[in-house]
Amino acid sequence: MFNFWDLGVRNITLDKIKLIMKLFGKKSSGGMFTLQNMSNVPFAPLNDSDTTYIEKGYGANADLFSVINLLTSNAGNIRLSVYDGDKQLDRHPIIDLLKEPMPGMTYSLWIAQVAGYYWLTGNSYLYAPWIEDGANRGKTIRLDYLPAQFIAIERQNGEKKYKQSAPVRKTYEEDEILHIRTVQYNAGAGSEDYGMSPIKAAILNLTSSNAGTKSQAARFANGGLDGMLSVKDAKTAEQIARMKKDINAQTGSDKNGRFLITNSEIQWVRFGLTPADLQILSTITWNLRVFCNIYKIDPKLLDPTVGNTYNNMREAYASMYNRAIIPFMTELAQGLTNFLAKRYGKTIRVEIDTSWVNELQRDRSQMAAWLSQAWWLTGNEKRKEMGFDVIDDPDMDVPLFPMNSIPSDFANEKNLNERGMPDYRT
Repeated sequence: MFNFWDLGVRNITLDKIKLIMKLFGKKSSGGMFTLQNMSNVPFAPLNDSDTTYIEKGYGANADLFSVINLLTSNAGNIRLSVYDGDKQLDRHPIIDLLKEPMPGMTYSLWIAQVAGYYWLTGNSYLYAPWIEDGANRGKTIRLDYLPAQFIAIERQNGEKKYKQSAPVRKTYEEDEILHIRTVQYNAGAGSEDYGMSPIKAAILNLTSSNAGTKSQAARFANGGLDGMLSVKDAKTAEQIARMKKDINAQTGSDKNGRFLITNSEIQWVRFGLTPADLQILSTITWNLRVFCNIYKIDPKLLDPTVGNTYNNMREAYASMYNRAIIPFMTELAQGLTNFLAKRYGKTIRVEIDTSWVNELQRDRSQMAAWLSQAWWLTGNEKRKEMGFDVIDDPDMDVPLFPMNSIPSDFANEKNLNERGMPDYRT
């Protein structure tokens, strides 16, 4: 018995069936033909795993790579500051640590790695080797990110153990690992200990995007073998070779528009549909928008077909920071506060600093013009709005009322004294 699946044929069409039956005849040496119903062959999506998200997603899909790269390359613009109570510190061991979290690694690259694992796998693991002796006992001088795809969480006697399988095999204690993760709603078999990758919800889109891109590339690379010409009155190999030579002589980019005239009866059998028929390009574009949607990015940042202006691009970048990057960086800052900062004192904490991101800053000239009219704000309150430090001067902590805005009974000596304000009349 012979079936078309044995030929490695996929997406079989009626034209393909006719062609194969013409080539092999109604019977093969192995017996009768059978036509397998290809519509019943199940669709095989990519394997749903962290390794797939990284290797087949970020490493093999240009659209998903662009989305993740856009996020990670901009996440480092959000800085992490250290506070003692309400006072921002200029010097602190944590500040020094964040400048070089791992030997030879900058803050921006470290953030890109930590954030990349978070957005690709739903989990990011930071390892702090605590110093056991000396003045810095219980503290650390490095924060190593671990390869999330090789980390397994196990529970032993109610305590978590983080086991790394590659590139080295090592087990970490629960208090050595800061685990930043996305929301997870699956429960059972330990799944509640992990975050869920956003790509899990779009694994079918990743599968179709990879397949569509591969199909498109194959057609460009080798012409895709659109079909086959059969010459009905050509009986010998010499006749077929002559026809092939004539066709080749009339084709090519430098012979565009020419056509072949022959007295032979020629039949064209198409093997498959064209990319236009399959709408491959439109499907790939749609998948890009799906990736943007699951990562909360405005598609106009990556889709060149969308009309862009300075203002809407600025708004799109601001939206990306507010919806995607800031929530992650806030989670990281809170995690570092609980995991690391408390070892330096109960009042030490880590906060995000967005002042380095131009798209998040309001127009200073417009802000200054508005604040100049806001007489009900104190000088220090206005300085805070503009991003400046306050001035230690009592006069900067009281509002300066314009003459035409002072209530009729406000400027008497009693009211001024009650408010701790100097008498402007003296």
